[in-house]
Amino acid sequence: MENKNYFKEYMIAGKKYKLHLFDKINTKEEAYLIGYMLGDGGFQRGTYKRKHRMFICSSDEYIIEYFKKKFQPKNSINRHIPVNEQRPEIKSTRHSSRMTFSSKFTPTFKKFGILGLKEDRTYHNIPKKYMRHFLLGLIDADGFITWGKRKDRDRLWTTFGITHPSLKMLEKLQRFLLEELEIPTSINPKGKENCYVLRTGSLRMVERIIDYIYEDKPEMYIKRKYKNCIDFKNEFKNYKFDKEKSIRQTKI
Repeated sequence: MENKNYFKEYMIAGKKYKLHLFDKINTKEEAYLIGYMLGDGGFQRGTYKRKHRMFICSSDEYIIEYFKKKFQPKNSINRHIPVNEQRPEIKSTRHSSRMTFSSKFTPTFKKFGILGLKEDRTYHNIPKKYMRHFLLGLIDADGFITWGKRKDRDRLWTTFGITHPSLKMLEKLQRFLLEELEIPTSINPKGKENCYVLRTGSLRMVERIIDYIYEDKPEMYIKRKYKNCIDFKNEFKNYKFDKEKSIRQTKI
């Protein structure tokens, strides 16, 4: 995705800015941005004089720097320690980086279904060929893959999940995973929180999800999550080999 082919100049408050706006997804980086914003994008409601805007925060500053570089390079990034206003007892010591998108991006975010509060979001107009990149962005923002071994049974376990307050969006994604990837999942409320978790605990299904989202990676993604997935795949490969070897020895 070369800058000279995608940036155009726009006048904003009397100054010229180069922005990468799009009304169709033609690159994996665009699909990744929409997926990430669906999960972690913040929403600023506009006034009668000002349009709605979206912003993005992350403790992984390099991902914010990347979005700045690729979509609005002259924008500023603010660093702060986030405060949970609803649960002030939860305190963070890690800095978070924040970038606010120009209101010029508002029609783009609206077209793809992510403009608004998280509980009202869904997704639209994602080409099938870019669904893996869109899903990777959503997982990097709101997804998790955990795994380990049970010491008492020497048994490998794993869980894949996406936590989000939009039940409508998760149900749509659940249908996609089942119909296109043959991955069955469940959706359940997350405790007393106002959100839901889509998940599966099947070793093979989690491996299939990992293969799908990382088969053709965009040039930027959350590196610690990728490493965790590769570590799981390596462990699963060895785990399957050990079980097969054990079966052969038993037969002999």
